[in-house]
Amino acid sequence: EGVSSISDTQGNLLFYTDGETVYNRNHQVMTNGTGLLGGDSSSQSGVIVPRPNRPDEYYIFTVAAQGSTNGMNYSLVDLTLSGGLGAVVPGIKNINLISDTAEKISAVQSADGQTIWVTGYAPFTPTGTGNTHDTVWSFRVAEVGVFANSPVKSTVSIARTTDERGYMKISPDGSKIAIANFAGQNEGVYLFDYDNANGMVDATTGIALFPSEGSYGIEFSPNGQYLYSHSGTFDNPEHNVRQIPVTGAGLGVARVMG
Repeated sequence: EGVSSISDTQGNLLFYTDGETVYNRNHQVMTNGTGLLGGDSSSQSGVIVPRPNRPDEYYIFTVAAQGSTNGMNYSLVDLTLSGGLGAVVPGIKNINLISDTAEKISAVQSADGQTIWVTGYAPFTPTGTGNTHDTVWSFRVAEVGVFANSPVKSTVSIARTTDERGYMKISPDGSKIAIANFAGQNEGVYLFDYDNANGMVDATTGIALFPSEGSYGIEFSPNGQYLYSHSGTFDNPEHNVRQIPVTGAGLGVARVMG
């Protein structure tokens, strides 16, 4: 379900992944490119981000499917290996960041323009796994690597869910973050302010969109003014795409696009 690809600045494919297997630009399995800890039924499964100031290196962040204990992990791809086709670097593969995650992950450039924030989401689990629950975890990615031991944690209890499916997205300008819950407790879409200077979510700004109506896929417009949301569940045959202003006087007022 969740796939990610990345190209160079001219739009030429470099590699892609479903969160479990990595394929090079020739559509062959990349060296050491199997066994990543995403999941073929994970909503987003993985996201690829460039390692800042290292033009041949990229990180793959993965999130497992609900019910799995694999959590959120990262691996490093070096495109100078295997004759320029790339390889997953031995020893920097499936490095764990969060032990229990929802099927949600996103990334955005930080305000300083030199680093990247990658976010995961630790869901509510009654039994607990040692994580801070109902919480967005932001990890800074810099030239020196992933700041795995110093995540920025923001509790967003309004979005608490007992079903881990659905997307999480950050707007291109880094000012908003949206969480989609497909089913279970608190179905719907939840919108918050995000600060890409420090990786924090402002929980006090939380808006519940379409409560009690499940949502799976979401995406911001390139200019960051609109959020697009899929609505509908397995039990609801009516599926719509909504356009939702996220700034200005029309904030949160959706238009059904069919």
